Amino acid sequence: STPTETVPINTQSIVDTKVNVLSNETIYSDGTVQISLSKLANGDILLIQGTSIIAQFNPSVKTNIYHATIFASNGEKYTSIGYTTKDAISFEFLDQNKQWKERIFNKVK
Repeated sequence: STPTETVPINTQSIVDTKVNVLSNETIYSDGTVQISLSKLANGDILLIQGTSIIAQFNPSVKTNIYHATIFASNGEKYTSIGYTTKDAISFEFLDQNKQWKERIFNKVK
């Protein structure tokens, strides 16, 4: 059995929710900021920048494609698409002009 750890998380809509984290060791960078990746026992993936969750990926029926909930820095929360590869994780987000862009994070360690 994989060891799990229960940790509190904070988002704009959920406060002090406890989740079972399977791993929280992989670091990714988009060249500007670093994020950590936390895989949850239910199959979800959290993308964490500092102490804030910036996205939550829920598995879809297609391998490496996820339903993504984006937690924008302006407090907005919306649904998008997330992708994973062996060495990267990315998601589509709305820029300040409400145009879809892809934010790509490459594995650092």
